[in-house]
Amino acid sequence: MNEPAKHPIITKAEQHYLDLALKIESRKTAIFAAMKALLLESIVVTYDGESDEGQIESITGSRYPAGYVPTNTDADLAALVDVDLTGTPAVAASAYDFFPNLHELAEDLAWNLIEMHDAGFEDNDGGYGEITFDAATGKVRMEINRRFVDVATSELEA
Repeated sequence: MNEPAKHPIITKAEQHYLDLALKIESRKTAIFAAMKALLLESIVVTYDGESDEGQIESITGSRYPAGYVPTNTDADLAALVDVDLTGTPAVAASAYDFFPNLHELAEDLAWNLIEMHDAGFEDNDGGYGEITFDAATGKVRMEINRRFVDVATSELEA
């Protein structure tokens, strides 16, 4: 008698994070493709939260002005100009995952990354961070900061 194939059982939470990881990967591919098409060097998303409330503070895209040739010096940073991402063309991360502009995609992907890597940043004293999408490397860097109350206790007998 043949036994039915055994499938690993995963929890709903595990399935949620597997789905989230797939969503993040497809959206990263879409954001880097859009950045390349728009000649963006980076997109930086800042977020902050405390007392059970959290929000994205800013989303900024940067690129070099037309005709600028990077020199790999500190002057390159000064040459970058901000780009309004709300005026960019629509972006499709998949056949069912469509965003009206690059700003919306960056915001949604930022929330996905925060959920995956910094869930709870808004709790208690909170936390804040910065997410950088770097077109040159094709990588996402997250800087995560936590606020907390510190207590120093001393004990003595007099």
